Amino acid sequence: MSAEAPSYWIELLDRAWRVGLRAAYWSLRVWWFLRRPTLESAFVAVWRGDELLLIRNSYRRGVTIPSGGIDSGETPREAARRELEEEVGISVSGDALEPSCEVVMPFECKQDHGHFFELHLDPSDPRSVEIDRREVVWADFCHEAQLAEQPLSPQVRAYLAQRRAEFEP
Repeated sequence: MSAEAPSYWIELLDRAWRVGLRAAYWSLRVWWFLRRPTLESAFVAVWRGDELLLIRNSYRRGVTIPSGGIDSGETPREAARRELEEEVGISVSGDALEPSCEVVMPFECKQDHGHFFELHLDPSDPRSVEIDRREVVWADFCHEAQLAEQPLSPQVRAYLAQRRAEFEP
């Protein structure tokens, strides 16, 4: 027997992970419904010229940007850097992430306080996006003009609206 698992076993394991993540996510939603907590999260808008990196999580509909909860004792910038590396394999120093805005809104039975950061990549940057196909099942850059057509999360829509308002005369 070969040391490397056949691809169908890898796909089966990935599917099992996705089912587990979906179950955990729905359990959290029930908990949030009962408790109505306020949670802090960090979002990273990765811009390559006029394109924004979007991702799709296995456990949620629609698309978003790399993001996640802020762990105890972690700063929003540290959480943003960690989530960026975990979700799309982009490793940067915290200084490379520029604070953009904060969005506070109800989302999925909780009050979500989102800290948004931006990472600007040079359009010729050869850095590739690497997803695990478990938590993140799709990632691609989307031209800014096409973002309105995407099924974006409410927080990302609010971030884009604030960004547009900042740059409009």
